[in-house]
Amino acid sequence: MTEQKKQAKIRRASTDDIARMMEIHDICFKPPMPQDLKWWESDIEFVISNFPQGQLIAQVEDSVAGHIISGRVSEEHYKSHPPLMEIVGIDPPWGHFDAEGNTMWILEIAVDPAFKRCGAARALVQTCKRVATETEELVRFGAGARIPGYAKWQEQTGKAPEEYCQEVIEGRIFDPVLGPFLKFGTRLDCVVSDYVPDPESLNFGAAVIWERDMA
Repeated sequence: MTEQKKQAKIRRASTDDIARMMEIHDICFKPPMPQDLKWWESDIEFVISNFPQGQLIAQVEDSVAGHIISGRVSEEHYKSHPPLMEIVGIDPPWGHFDAEGNTMWILEIAVDPAFKRCGAARALVQTCKRVATETEELVRFGAGARIPGYAKWQEQTGKAPEEYCQEVIEGRIFDPVLGPFLKFGTRLDCVVSDYVPDPESLNFGAAVIWERDMA
């Protein structure tokens, strides 16, 4: 009989988790992802201090298996659909963070591959739904998903990223990043050009969102 995988449990991140979070980032975001887009310890300290409920840890027994790092932005900034670095605001750092903003924006979701099939990614995204529902003034969470299958598909078909995303939505092709986000209950909002330097996605990102029922 095969050993049953332990399932991930979600908790808030603390400053004690930062070193492991940075380690997981290095494991998950290797080239061709730009290696200059790395977190500084002070970056993560900022969001843990200013938006603690949006910094999440997936824990499997005594090990940190993955995490979400997120910011909080205004309705206007979210609807402008800027590139990733403009979502964050880098000059000054976290310049677009809005403590009263109504949108939680996932800046990174990462799971150590050693913990695959523990349900960490799904559990992290599901917890974002609870954060968006229980945090005053939040109406949604969103994320910019890479579409790493797009470059090869575009070379074969010559079609636009919007068409690629629609094919993923309809289940005719599989994308390893956008596909899981959709399965976890988010929906495609739009395609963002120049979201992040990423040759596999031709620099496009798929903005996905989940919105709470405000009735």
